Amino acid sequence: LMDFFTELHNEDREKRAEARGIRRGVKKGKEIGKELGEEIGEERGRLETIRAFLQNRPKEMKASAAQIAALFGVDEELIEPLLFD
Repeated sequence: LMDFFTELHNEDREKRAEARGIRRGVKKGKEIGKELGEEIGEERGRLETIRAFLQNRPKEMKASAAQIAALFGVDEELIEPLLFD
């Protein structure tokens, strides 16, 4: 009879440990997702700012992709496709 109760108790502990591990994993996953979402949001915001600058700059202002990239602190390859939108 004691073996039966011991076995039930051990199964119960295993289930609680598994549930606790799942909760910790979900929490960690949410934290990682939040950080990634913030990074993506910042990148999109930066792109929108650059796009708005390019659309609203004076027509006589001639600037190369390298100059605009330097102005915003981004890679030139990010600017080049936006110049021809």
